[in-house]
Amino acid sequence: MTQPIPNVIIIGAAKAGTTSLHTYLDLHPQASMSDPKELMFFERERSEAELERYLQHFDPEAEVTGESSPSYAQYPRLIGVPERIRRLNPSVRLIYLVRDPVPRGVAHWAQMVAYGAEGRGFADAFTDLEPRANLYVCASSFGTQLEYYLRWFDDEQVMVIDQHDLRNRRRDVLRDVFTFLGIDSGFWSPAFEREFNPRAEQRRPSGLWHSLRESPLRAAYLRLPPGVRSRLRRPVTRAMSRPVSRPELSPETRSRLEEALAPEVARLRELTGRRFETWSL
Repeated sequence: MTQPIPNVIIIGAAKAGTTSLHTYLDLHPQASMSDPKELMFFERERSEAELERYLQHFDPEAEVTGESSPSYAQYPRLIGVPERIRRLNPSVRLIYLVRDPVPRGVAHWAQMVAYGAEGRGFADAFTDLEPRANLYVCASSFGTQLEYYLRWFDDEQVMVIDQHDLRNRRRDVLRDVFTFLGIDSGFWSPAFEREFNPRAEQRRPSGLWHSLRESPLRAAYLRLPPGVRSRLRRPVTRAMSRPVSRPELSPETRSRLEEALAPEVARLRELTGRRFETWSL
């Protein structure tokens, strides 16, 4: 059987519901989403061998196959992503999740801290708001991201979803997503009631985690059967980590962020014809 190419890609934005939507799609009997979720294949040029390994993540039996990499909507920090996607599948369907851009940027910073990928405090991380220099502003530049993709794909291939709608009108939004992808729009699962990767799950590894990382206890844990490790993972993680606290935005920082991102929201509204009336901008 010919190895399929992805026919849906969730391109972002980070901290806007991509994990939840990826999971909901994977629950649909006609769809199969990649594991892991974020393959990040199109971030750079790849070799034929890398392409072959990439395609192995997709189920040849499924009508809809795809992946979800929020880094795909981080132009100009990453250049060439839409072109590379189009080269592989010019008829692909793209889903872009967005949310109120200021809290999205704060949530993104907290996530990177939890991953251990951000060592700066909030104030330092938001000193320079130029998108090339600031990941969090770049990923909240929704107008720029959407406009970039529309250079390479028709409007009908790109679906923009507000995270607020996915949270509060989930049944309607998922019906629209399934229709967009050409699969049974009436399918519903009780698991759709759950939200995945919420704020409460963001935790920073503690000193204990770092101390035990190379200890014999970790080796013993890895020797446990997969099912046992799966049941222990959450309590062990919580015992060796602490919640990442969200900073309170100073009026000055909020004003600077709003000034930087207001044109992006205006452009997104222009491109989509939607108001995003629950947003702060």
